[in-house]
Amino acid sequence: MGSDYNGFKKVLLFAYVGLIIVHIIRFCFYDESLTSFVLGCIGMILIILSIVIPQKKTMKQFLKIIIPIFILAAIAFMSYKVISKINHKNEVAEHIKTIPTFSYKTIEGKPFSNQNLKDNTPTVFLYFNSECEHCQSEAERIRDNLKKFTNAQLVFISFEEPKKIKAFATKYKLLGYDNISFLSDSKVSFATTFDVNSLPTIVIYDKNKKLVAKIKGEIKVEAILKKLN
Repeated sequence: MGSDYNGFKKVLLFAYVGLIIVHIIRFCFYDESLTSFVLGCIGMILIILSIVIPQKKTMKQFLKIIIPIFILAAIAFMSYKVISKINHKNEVAEHIKTIPTFSYKTIEGKPFSNQNLKDNTPTVFLYFNSECEHCQSEAERIRDNLKKFTNAQLVFISFEEPKKIKAFATKYKLLGYDNISFLSDSKVSFATTFDVNSLPTIVIYDKNKKLVAKIKGEIKVEAILKKLN
């Protein structure tokens, strides 16, 4: 049993050294989170345990020590991830209380940022996709009620190619209006910047650029106008 256990310890040693090297490299060069670093630390702990545990310990006794460590490490790591996610959500919520800094391109290829928004004018961001049926219905409703939006600026944003966005705008006759802009989000950053995860989503800001509402899915024009007043 002693020789078998010594062989087992050697296998553990090589395996965990490899684990540490791989995950620390990922942490340093590729991974922005602490995932790889934590896994590397777990590996280091296991190496130490496999070395210091006396030879007379059997495999069963060894596992009795290792398994609880793995469970505790997993619980600690999951707790860390949950807390990090909650903190990130709170940071994003604080970030979008006013219109955040952004930079996209118009369908003509010209830069368009938050600096291009009109002052003292409510802003409605509409995150859409040309093939989304709910987005199409929303565009139809807005087109049929354009006169009611004369005192607001409408910013349609999609991660699609400018050609598809222009075809969508042309189809619903939304081009040529001073208060309507169609933007291409080629880097797909709008969803992260404005904490959006569904299509369509409407984000409304008042004339002071303060967040009024963030609405997922289709919504009646009357409800949008009510938020603007």
